[in-house]
Amino acid sequence: MGGGASKKSNYSEGASNNGGGQEQHKEQPRLKEGDTIPIVTIKARVRIAPGEDHQKSFAWKDITTEQLFKGKRIVMFSIPGGK
Repeated sequence: MGGGASKKSNYSEGASNNGGGQEQHKEQPRLKEGDTIPIVTIKARVRIAPGEDHQKSFAWKDITTEQLFKGKRIVMFSIPGGK
């Protein structure tokens, strides 16, 4: 699956809030070979300095799928029922 911006994704929002605090899940269109990965933000642990102390060596950073995959070919898979 491509990470470029040349094709539109078949992805649509999968969850909506019904006002009662519970999410309603809708069937999402499946991505096909050649579709663009949906642009979402991922919280990632990024190394900011070398060292043994992980509290000082790493920081949480917001990274978008566009930043991660732009110009790359990727393989995306999911586990049915995975949360």
